[in-house]
Amino acid sequence: DVPAGKPALDVTTTLGGNNNDPYYAYLIDPNGQTAAQASNQLLVGSNNGSPVTVGGPGAHLHTINPSKGRWTVLITFTNPVTGNLQSTPPNGVISYAPITPNVTGLPIGGMLPAGQAHVVAVTVHNTSPAPESYFLDARLNSTTTMALTSITPSQNLTIPQPATGVLPQWIVPTNTTDLVATASSTAPIMFDTSPFNGEPDLGSVANGNTASARLSAPDITAGDWQLTPQSVGAGGANGVPSATANLGITVTTAAFDPAASSPNGDIWQSQQGFTPVIVQPGQSSTLYLTITPNAPSGDRVSGTLYLDDSSQVTQYGTSPSGDQLVALPYRYTVS
Repeated sequence: DVPAGKPALDVTTTLGGNNNDPYYAYLIDPNGQTAAQASNQLLVGSNNGSPVTVGGPGAHLHTINPSKGRWTVLITFTNPVTGNLQSTPPNGVISYAPITPNVTGLPIGGMLPAGQAHVVAVTVHNTSPAPESYFLDARLNSTTTMALTSITPSQNLTIPQPATGVLPQWIVPTNTTDLVATASSTAPIMFDTSPFNGEPDLGSVANGNTASARLSAPDITAGDWQLTPQSVGAGGANGVPSATANLGITVTTAAFDPAASSPNGDIWQSQQGFTPVIVQPGQSSTLYLTITPNAPSGDRVSGTLYLDDSSQVTQYGTSPSGDQLVALPYRYTVS
């Protein structure tokens, strides 16, 4: 039960006996949305399309400015596990301690010349028991409604889809307050959509050859969402006739700052070129952001630079997501 006004909610977990069997953890807010997810498994590559991971001693969950109410920590194990024990006790610490990086160059007023690069450095020390995959995410103090680009095919799909096919998927960014999923087809269609971990699960409202579903919440579960389309009606002895469908997800979220870029990329904008900075427990590293003002002279720009921690695996396989660790306000006037 979290009281109002806490700066952060931090959960660290480890397995007893130096065990590194795979496990996964989720931090659920009072509205039923997943605010953070983590694993003691670090993604290091792939083998014939399957993720290759290395086990570690623990997992770390963190969120900023937690809302008042009852929060839940879920821990799930994936069988089979190895070893001689019939049970393994998990250990954990829950605190309200914020993460405090060392920041230089972040403008908190003053002028920045248009077209000139300004470098911000964020140095973070990993105090958790797990390796962290850090990246920077710059947002403006305004919202935007945008159609997400799917990371797997979502257009001109043939339905029914094969049971072994890859479901259409999108990366929903943090700070999203409204999500609308849609489907149109050459035949009556319906669908359900959810984050990769399964909750919340939304059923569509079908209207002939189109269907839609909507979710509004103060902070919708970020990360990998999938949409499962189905034909409407009985198939009979020969099955449901095939149809062609187009699917999409539109979100209302905090606008990305077009003047800000990081050499490590931003998972909320694209997986292309995304290379988070991996920091081992007890170690430190510095991340960099370049601000190149592109607004007209005299414009005032304000936003928040987030330090996030990416996670790539769940008990269901690869599922890109991330936790917000720190919110750093910035502002400047373009000269």
